[in-house]
Amino acid sequence: MRLNYFPRKFKLPIHLISGVSTRLVREKHVGRGNYDGSYRNDNSFILNTLDLGTGIDMNVTTNVRIRLDGILSMPFVKKDVLASEGWGSSLKIGIDYFIPH
Repeated sequence: MRLNYFPRKFKLPIHLISGVSTRLVREKHVGRGNYDGSYRNDNSFILNTLDLGTGIDMNVTTNVRIRLDGILSMPFVKKDVLASEGWGSSLKIGIDYFIPH
């Protein structure tokens, strides 16, 4: 679930993003031992994150807008089995179409 805030009073075409997301993470060990000889088990878990970000938007026509979003995902509970402990980021391009009424 994500909410985009498009402030009208800003002179710059920026917007703010907040939300939460749930991801299913499956990690399968496909090798032998680690460099120190240890072996890792397969992992499957749900990763819940709080997502915050900002973006730039540009109106192409009165009904079409292009967005560029940068989002940082912070886990509610850190996952030590992941190198990033569950933190992540993404850069997304989107197109919005407004239905005329």
